[in-house]
Amino acid sequence: MFFETSPHNKKRHKDVKLTRTQLPPPKAVTLCSPFELTGVLTQIIDIECYPNYFMLGIKYLEIDQYAFFEIYNARSQNSSQDIYSFNGTIVDFSNWRDLVSFLLHRFLSVGFNSLYYDLPIIFEALKGSPTQKLKEYSNDIIYDRKKAGRSNYKLNHIDIMEVAPLHDGLKTYAGRIHAPRMQELPYHHEQILSEQEVYYVRSYNVNDLDNTGLLYSELKGQIRLREKLGQRYSLDLRSKSDAQVAEAVIQSELNKVGIRARPPTIQPGALFHYRVPDFIQFKTPQLQHVLDVVRQTPFEIGIDGSANTPKAIRSLKIKIGQTDYQMGNGGLHSKEECVAYFATDDLKIIDRDVESYYPRIILNQNLFPEHLGAAFSVVFNNLVELRLDCKTKAKKYKLENNIDMTTYWDEESSSLKISINGIFGKHGNKYSIVYSPQLVTQVTVSGQLQLFMLIEDLSLAGFNVISANTDGIVTLVPTNRKAEFDEICSLWEKQTGFKTEETNYEALLMKDVNNYLAMY
Repeated sequence: MFFETSPHNKKRHKDVKLTRTQLPPPKAVTLCSPFELTGVLTQIIDIECYPNYFMLGIKYLEIDQYAFFEIYNARSQNSSQDIYSFNGTIVDFSNWRDLVSFLLHRFLSVGFNSLYYDLPIIFEALKGSPTQKLKEYSNDIIYDRKKAGRSNYKLNHIDIMEVAPLHDGLKTYAGRIHAPRMQELPYHHEQILSEQEVYYVRSYNVNDLDNTGLLYSELKGQIRLREKLGQRYSLDLRSKSDAQVAEAVIQSELNKVGIRARPPTIQPGALFHYRVPDFIQFKTPQLQHVLDVVRQTPFEIGIDGSANTPKAIRSLKIKIGQTDYQMGNGGLHSKEECVAYFATDDLKIIDRDVESYYPRIILNQNLFPEHLGAAFSVVFNNLVELRLDCKTKAKKYKLENNIDMTTYWDEESSSLKISINGIFGKHGNKYSIVYSPQLVTQVTVSGQLQLFMLIEDLSLAGFNVISANTDGIVTLVPTNRKAEFDEICSLWEKQTGFKTEETNYEALLMKDVNNYLAMY
């Protein structure tokens, strides 16, 4: 992110060999005695695994102290036994095992990719497996994640990898959150380590513990929302992504009505057509032609399980007023480049976004995955209505200046939003119980056509729509015509069953539709 990553430079950096004196100096840390730990603590965990060395590092966030559990095999002629140690003191295996197990079960533990990597290897180490076997198991997981499976140990544990939004490595997140120090593994993971080299690997582990702790602190808001939703549905959702949260909630609710859902099998190459709702109609020949093309063109299921946008639709050239538009899998997009708009006393820049656009399309058209039937609609509608009720209560308490209750219902609403919005992402995943590429296409194409209806009405009335994205449009509105603009939007809302939110900009500076600066 902050450095050149072209193939040429990657090769050049790989060839550089750091000597021990060039490695960054280790951070001074305070080691803890586990027998003196009291209260509610959060322990960050991370492991290192080499052919002759294993380390479990723990950082206790609240007291900024560390604990190191290590296994080392010198692989010399005089000794080939694994040596177990805690904070540098040699202990026998049974004491080492009991102490690790005690700490893991006593406090909340947090890791990064820990459910699929760290925890399986830690519990393998607790069986007494030698360092070489631990390393082989580590390689198996790295090169084939299925070799580990998701660990189901009865621990109070959070894996923050899926909660984090980028689906990237810890080093990337460390850069994003401006961690004080970023460090790569000091020695190749297949190297036989000397005692001096172990010293630097331990330092590297400390840095990863620090950065994992920083990332956990950044994600506490998202984790708190998952805790609230988990309490509502009696599920542990703390280690799940938004889409995984949604699937778990839907599966739980379907189970309550007696449906044991399984992903459907839809073969690549299967064809289907978009079903045009009766209310989608156009006034101009151009958009009437667009609608005819969309109605007549078949969609095909690709190898990845998603429905590909047909070339006939993707290549449509659509120009309304002064703005060009393109349809696609990801929604409607205008094609403006390098433009700037500034509001004046006589001209407003107004952004109209549709509230809960995709969920509302699903409800308005009564859409559901065919293999789940109408039961899905009941469950999904209940989630949406429950969230709306939470939002209403939050507004009520806000008017009463009751900060605590406002915060409570705002968080309830936000937690449900995670589930509602995440469900749509799972509709496109062929391994999901709610997989339905036809539903995805019905929603995304409907969303684009319905926005075209609003854009067409505004354009025919003489308004200049300057930008459009998946769920909204930006329009230049003369101040003396604001009431007329509102009336057109209101009629569209009644016709389609949507509600829009309005935002006024002082300026809109656009490189393109995905890269812009909006000044409120």
